Amino acid sequence: MRVYVFYNPKSNNETGIKGLEKVKEILKNETLDICDITTVNNWNSFFNNINKTDSVIIIGGDGTLNHFVNECDNYTDNTYYFPCGNGNDFARDIKGDNKLIPIKKYTKKLPVCMINGKNYKFINGVGMGFDAYVCSKVNDLRQETKKSVNYVGVALKGVFGKYKTTNAKVLVDGKEHNFKNVWFAATMKGRFCGGGFMLTPKQNRLEEDGKLSLIVVHNAPKLKILYAFLLVFKGKHTKLKKSVTILEGYDIKVEFDKPSYLQIDGETHTNISSCHLEANKEYIEV
Repeated sequence: MRVYVFYNPKSNNETGIKGLEKVKEILKNETLDICDITTVNNWNSFFNNINKTDSVIIIGGDGTLNHFVNECDNYTDNTYYFPCGNGNDFARDIKGDNKLIPIKKYTKKLPVCMINGKNYKFINGVGMGFDAYVCSKVNDLRQETKKSVNYVGVALKGVFGKYKTTNAKVLVDGKEHNFKNVWFAATMKGRFCGGGFMLTPKQNRLEEDGKLSLIVVHNAPKLKILYAFLLVFKGKHTKLKKSVTILEGYDIKVEFDKPSYLQIDGETHTNISSCHLEANKEYIEV
């Protein structure tokens, strides 16, 4: 049996090598085949050419894991993930920090986001509006510096800066909901996004019914948004009933009345007016 270790040198402000060192320590009695994950051109071909008993370890952040599950269909039960990113919301959600996490247990029935005629699986959540705007600004800053970027600081600058709210129409399993002055609308598979924001505290990624949670933050003045920031890390923002609405369903459509930002597990897209999200079809068929 061989152990293949793929690390992302660009994770965690290009210090993904630290994750590799931690994995080496965990598996100090094993012989490891180590490879830079950015050199892999075809994951399906790789898995077709290894033994089923071989183990594969993916080291990186939420973005690395997202790219992997979107690019590979045939990874085995012996495929593991080691979190080494800036947010690590997936690992936070399942309490898997500094552990080798078996991927298939959590990724075999992922939901899908459909934008611009393309489907994207997601492991944590998809947000339209302010959260995606902040992700975009954070990603831009990370390209400019190797220093740690403060997500909360960027968010606060956005609240009191030039970001403008929009109106939104939402369809959840066919039922229409309309919201004014929307800051963001996020559809969640897990509880966390943005490096620790517990947006949907009751969402369970392993729930047997497979439902998704949609959170819409709307009709909130800037000072109320600031107060929500103080509450969101412990999921207490949900008590702001007039400004925070959470809906559950299998089929979710979000439409803004003007183009905005969209993020999928922290990877951003711009000039998006609508998105369609579905729970895994196995849940819907049941």
